[in-house]
Amino acid sequence: MPWCSQVSYVALDFYGEGEKYATMTESRGMQIIQGLSKHKLDAGSYPDALAKLTPKYIAAVPACPAGEPFAYALAGAEYTLTCQKVAFQVQALHLRLRSKAWRG
Repeated sequence: MPWCSQVSYVALDFYGEGEKYATMTESRGMQIIQGLSKHKLDAGSYPDALAKLTPKYIAAVPACPAGEPFAYALAGAEYTLTCQKVAFQVQALHLRLRSKAWRG
C-alpha cells in the first residue's frame, strides 16, 4: 500500500473519532440543557451549579466524552456549557444559550 493511502486512513480515523466525541458531547449536553430548562421553569432561574439538577431534573450530570465534567458558567440569565478536548481531542466545544449552537 502506498504511504499516502496509509496517511489517509489515519486521517479519516482521527476525523471520525473527533466527530464521534462531538456527537456524544451534544447528546450529553442536551440532557443538561433539558434539566436546566426544567429547573428554570420551577425556580424562575438557572441553578448556580449543575449538581443542583440531580436527582429532581436529571438522574446524574453526564460527563464529557473524555470523562471530565462539563464546565458550566452562569452569567445572569444566560449560561455556557463547555467540554474540553472534544474536537480531535484538542479543542473545546462550547454551547452558549443565546446562540443555541455548539461551536469548536
